[in-house]
Amino acid sequence: MSFLKISSIRLGQAARKRKVRAGDILLAIDGYLFNQDTKELEKKFADKESGPWLLTFKRGEVIFDIFFDEPLKSNFDITSAIETGEAIESFKMHRYHDWQDYKTFEVYRDIKKKAEIIEITRDSIAGYLPPLWMLQNRLYFPLASVLIIYGVTFISSIYLCLIAILLVGVYTHRAQISLKRSYCLFDEKFLWFVTASPDEIGVLEKVMELDPDTKCRQQPKANVSEPEQKKVKILPQPADYLT
Repeated sequence: MSFLKISSIRLGQAARKRKVRAGDILLAIDGYLFNQDTKELEKKFADKESGPWLLTFKRGEVIFDIFFDEPLKSNFDITSAIETGEAIESFKMHRYHDWQDYKTFEVYRDIKKKAEIIEITRDSIAGYLPPLWMLQNRLYFPLASVLIIYGVTFISSIYLCLIAILLVGVYTHRAQISLKRSYCLFDEKFLWFVTASPDEIGVLEKVMELDPDTKCRQQPKANVSEPEQKKVKILPQPADYLT
């Protein structure tokens, strides 16, 4: 029995986009232990209707989940007997949440290890109240630009102002994720870690486990929004079937 381990020879585009690293061990797919070969891995991704898939990785002593909506095409090594044993014991302690509660989070970090966590989901407030949404997400420069646009068009014509409000709302709704990402890059923070979690608390825990020196401005807060209802998968708990 062994696991697939990402090789340094070729990460592949899907892994690179999600900051999967060489040496990361693939433990499970959709909550089920995966200890098969690359041919079986290809079969897992063959049915696109069954995606997205929740992949569980082990990096050092940290286990984390990532959503993949495309096949994981990388070169792989095989774990040693010691690595396999450690991975199984660690996986027994991993706990899954309800499938529909998972969201993708991206962590951006600068050279001083100051990090920003952004949620990769759409918020309806971005379209209805762009200034409020920008304020909530601390997008101060875009906020200033929008307020200037509102002010200039209001002085010129109330009708022109209404058109500007409509166009800004449409643009912000469509580009909100890109706006959050680009603002992190503007602040000289670069993509460092990607994970799937029900809330920021889980992300903060993984970030601190990976590097305790990382400084996140976010404060843990309860998730009170209703999860978007999509295709539901039942994720098992490792202890339920792994002995």
